[in-house]
Order: sequence, then C-alpha cells, then structure tokens
Amino acid sequence: MSSRPRLALEATVKNERHLLRFNLLYHHYLGVEKCFVFDDGSTDDTNDTIRDLPFVQIAPSTAPERFAGQSEYAEFLARAGDFHCARQNLNSLSAMQQSREEGFDWIISLDADELVCTDLNQAYPGQLVDFFTQIPSAIELVRFSTLELVQRDVDYTNVFAEGTLFKMLELGKYITHWMYNPFRRWLNMHRGFYGQGMGKSAVKTGIKAKPKTPHKYVHLDGSRLNTLWKGYLLHYHCYNFPDFIRKYRNFKTHPDAYISGAMVEPVKRLWRDVVNNPDFSEEYLHQYFRRWIAFGDRAVQRLRRDRQFRFFSRPSPLVEVTAVRQAFSRDLKEQEAESPN
Repeated sequence: MSSRPRLALEATVKNERHLLRFNLLYHHYLGVEKCFVFDDGSTDDTNDTIRDLPFVQIAPSTAPERFAGQSEYAEFLARAGDFHCARQNLNSLSAMQQSREEGFDWIISLDADELVCTDLNQAYPGQLVDFFTQIPSAIELVRFSTLELVQRDVDYTNVFAEGTLFKMLELGKYITHWMYNPFRRWLNMHRGFYGQGMGKSAVKTGIKAKPKTPHKYVHLDGSRLNTLWKGYLLHYHCYNFPDFIRKYRNFKTHPDAYISGAMVEPVKRLWRDVVNNPDFSEEYLHQYFRRWIAFGDRAVQRLRRDRQFRFFSRPSPLVEVTAVRQAFSRDLKEQEAESPN
C-alpha cells in the first residue's frame, strides 16, 4: 500500500473487566485508531473500565433486525439467539460497515483474551501500522497464527505484561497433560492447545466480505479471500483459575455443537459441565484446575527442555514472548494505569 493504512479493531465481550482495558490500550499503542466493543450481556462492570478511553466505541451486540432480509447473512440472523458465534459475526459485520464509512482500511477481529503480535521480541508505537503497510495490495485477509499462554495457577495484575511463556501449535504433539473426567472417573492424555488453534484475522474494509466464523472472512458468495498468514495471535486462554471459572460460566448454556455443526471439543464440553455442576464446590474446582489443567513448575521444566532420544529428538514446544511486556513497560501514562480491581 502506498499510504499509511488506518486500522480499527472489533471485539465481542462478556464479563471481561480484568482484560479488556489492557487489551485495548495495547492495540492502540501499536497503531489501532478505533476499537469497536460489543457487549454481549456482561453482568460485571466491564464497560465502566473502558468508558474513559476516547478511541473506544461501546455498544450492545447488534440486533438481528439491522440486517433483516439480507439473505447472505441468513444463518447468523436465524441463530443469533442461541449462538454466541452468530452474534459475534453480526457484530463483525456492523463494525466492518462502520469502519469502512469512517475511512479505515483494515479491521481486526479479536476476543478480549487475544493480542496481535507481529514480532515476538519487540514492540513499539505504530508497529501494526508498519506491519500493514508492508502487506501486498492484492491481499484481502491477513490471518494470525495462534500461540497459547502456558496456564499457571498464578495471580496476575496484568497477565499480558507478566505472562511470557507460550505453547507452539506446530509442536502440539509434545504438549501433554493428563486430564481427569470426574463424571466417568477416568484419565486420558490431552495433547496440544486447550483453546483454539485457528488464529484470528484482519480484513480489508473496502471489499464485500462477511465472517464465515469468528476466525476468518469470506466473499459474500462464500468463496475464499486472497489470504496471507503472517504474524501471531497470542491467546491467553484460561490463564489462571479465576479466568477458567469466568470463561466456562460464560459458556454454561452453549450447545454441544458450534453454529457450523461441528462438535465442541471434548475438553471444552467437559470443563463447561464441571464448572457449572452445583455439586462441585469452589474449593474442589480450584483443586481441579491446579491438578488437571495448570502446568506446575515441574511440568514447565519438562516442556522447556529439548530432548534427545535414541532414534529422534524432541524440540521444546515452548517459546518466550517478550514484546508485550516491552509495550507495557513504556513510559506512557495510559499503559501504566492499572485495570480497576
């Protein structure tokens, strides 16, 4: 692109008071001019934590009536009452339309526990603008590959600034953890990420596109956009016990299948049912998280090491990411402000 692109961001959130402010400040620091935040029924003070940020626009999730009669969005409209993902997609459409009208060139779609990172070791003001300046003009969609924070039972003031150890999806077969099902009373080995490995996207606002899922966009006829995989999505999925509880209480009424028809991953269905079972006390859930989900010191040490076996070697599936910590260490009043407790 010959000129400096203008960037917007959109997020659909629910009960994200501990993360959202830090998330928006971080992306604004990297060059995002405007953030569209859609509140999907928060019962905490999420909105109050960001109301003072002048680059943020807050609104409730988009009413299906806004796109009534538009057949290309029929699936979202019909299922918005039951599926969070359908409401996310409608919110993405609304934000894309408004960002186009306001002259933005790209819009990034994220959750509150996700950050875009274009360099794992360096962050500086306007970095995302530089990144998109270098994207070839023929590219319509940029997809960011997921790295997932190693889950620890740790109290964070700001997990984005303090959590630096991430799992790499391409080495997911080496990320193992025993998982316990208290309903059937059996153990099985879980491999790879706990959360999603599909990444998230930025789409050009000037094209006719719609979200296929919260992870990517397609043309209105469903055909693939000209796509480039570049950069990373840092996912802070269930990063500690309070976030584990919050996430799966939000997930309480989610059906066993996604809007696409694909089944929700077994581990997510299990944790949804464990967290929302009235027979399990808060103390039991904390013990469950610490024993069966979090990676203790010994487990982290095991994953950190490269291993050489008789017939093959196993590289460490973990990587240190210091760029986000660097962003929050800058001498900026906004970045130093703590999220409300």
